[in-house]
Amino acid sequence: MAGYVGGNEPSGSLKPFVKKGASSAGPLEKELRKRLVKCFVWSVALYAEETWTLRRSEKKRLEASEMWIWRRMERVKWTDRIRNEAVGKS
Repeated sequence: MAGYVGGNEPSGSLKPFVKKGASSAGPLEKELRKRLVKCFVWSVALYAEETWTLRRSEKKRLEASEMWIWRRMERVKWTDRIRNEAVGKS
């Protein structure tokens, strides 16, 4: 495996944990992914929002980033021509 210092590869017992794209538990359920996004992503993104003065452009940016996260989570491409309302409901 490339990228290891000195060319040292992990031992046989560690190989399953090092493979790219492999997880031991498999893909997460959709509801769990939604809860994780709400818990971790939005808590960081909206930290101290009570003190913000939001302008229209900033509000649009927050809404666009929210839709980007939901579309990425659902694996919806922009070329699929699916409206934001449909992505939010699924």
